[in-house]
Amino acid sequence: MDYDSNFRKAKREIDRGIARGLHSVGAFVETEAKVRSAVRTGNLRSSISFNTEPRENAVVIGTNVHYAPHLEYGTEKMAPQPFLKPAVKENQGKIETIFERAYKRGLL
Repeated sequence: MDYDSNFRKAKREIDRGIARGLHSVGAFVETEAKVRSAVRTGNLRSSISFNTEPRENAVVIGTNVHYAPHLEYGTEKMAPQPFLKPAVKENQGKIETIFERAYKRGLL
């Protein structure tokens, strides 16, 4: 194998590891956010989802429910009931471990 072939193969393996790590983190944080979300009808909880953005090495977790920001940040008349930020903040160590383990499995 020449240098370019080895480089491309290594890059594919790294990209696969990153994609696997991002997906694992997204699934974990989505679940954590759902557990923390306020539930009246279940609409908010069922709308929380994630997408991976491998080119940006990112996971986007959120909801399309229009009242979600009011719950997360509160309003003049309502105290905040955050569910997204705590799902990440309170699990920082777990998130790092989940990513690392999934990344390594993606390299195998």
